[in-house]
Amino acid sequence: MGEDAFDGLRREYRAGAEAVRRKEILHEASAINEKLRAVVSGRQELLATMMQSLEEKAVRYGELLAELDAVSRSPRRASPGRSGAPTRRRGRGR
Repeated sequence: MGEDAFDGLRREYRAGAEAVRRKEILHEASAINEKLRAVVSGRQELLATMMQSLEEKAVRYGELLAELDAVSRSPRRASPGRSGAPTRRRGRGR
């Protein structure tokens, strides 16, 4: 029930329906309009929620990129071993 129903009612109304039928058509069109407005309102709420989530992700992605840029620009310390893992001292048994 939507635009197709409106089209049918519109055609009937414009075809010259009697005043009583025109009144019925307008009541039917009003009911359809109310239902469609409820559907659109629900979708707007869903889209607003989705947009908020996307905006939050965009901010977070920007923060992560800034962190990675800062790390890549900072001077690197010489790593103690090839793997970057700390090396053990030899001599004293632990």
